[in-house]
Formats: sequence, structure tokens, C-alpha cells
Amino acid sequence: MKPKIFLTNSFRFYSTLSLYIGGNSFGKGFAPLNTNNVFINKSDAANDLVFRNASDRNHRSLSGVIAHEITHLLIRNRYGYLRNLTMPTWKKEGYAEYIAGGSTLDDETGVRRWKGNPQDATGYQYFKYYMLVKFLLEHDKLSVDDLFNRDFDVQALEERVLKSL
Repeated sequence: MKPKIFLTNSFRFYSTLSLYIGGNSFGKGFAPLNTNNVFINKSDAANDLVFRNASDRNHRSLSGVIAHEITHLLIRNRYGYLRNLTMPTWKKEGYAEYIAGGSTLDDETGVRRWKGNPQDATGYQYFKYYMLVKFLLEHDKLSVDDLFNRDFDVQALEERVLKSL
């Protein structure tokens, strides 16, 4: 796989792309499509930063975002196009966040939000996905293939992880 990474370096250009790729994110790959392109929002490569046009959680490491997006492409390559499309979001996003080294929320904030409102992940969804995957890989010692090939009772898993925090 030879990904092509495009640093758009512009909120305006990226937002125009977002009409097609969706959302005000830091970066976007096209894992559901037969392409290895990754588009990155406004960035500062010298300082390893990428930005999104938002008032909160508006920057993150450029290297982490690239790792996250390329992980999506690698998941698609390993498990195939159809499987990638039907795989649970928490596995794909959680693993991409794991490879990126974490989410936009620090552990203290993410845990506080999760414990404060465990039934509604608004504002901490990717953090929760990251923590579920991290728990399975590091605590339960699952392999990456086990993570992606096994079915899980997600509610029970969430309860286990939340109790461990």
C-alpha cells in the first residue's frame, strides 16, 4: 500500500472537500473506496500539528492523525472492502485511535465525561472507542485479529472498562 497524503493547509479547501468526505475532522481517508488518499486539514508540519475549524479540541498531532487515517486503510486492506464497511465503528475508530496514541481527549477528561454520562457518548465517543480497544489489547491480551474477528457484548465490555477506570 502506498498512501498519498494531501496537506490541504486550508480550512476553506478542507471544508469544500468535507461536502464530499463529511465533517469538520482533522483528516479523512477513503477506506470504503478503492483509493489510498488521505486528506489533512490545515496543518503545521514543523510543529507536528493539525487543526480543525472548531472552538474546542481544535488541534491534535499531525503524526497521530496520519497514523489514524492510514490505519483505516490498513484495516480495509487486511479485512477487505465489504468487511470494512460492515465492521462495527467502535472497532475501526478505537483501533485507529489506539495506533494514533490516543484521542483528542486526555484520559482525565475522557474518564470524567464517560463516568458522568455513560449512556450518551456525545463529546467523548472516540475516547470510549479507544479505551475499549486498549482494554481488549492490553488487559485481555487479545491479538488484533481477535479484536476484529470476534463478536463482543459491547454493553458488557463498556461496563468492564468503566469499572476498571
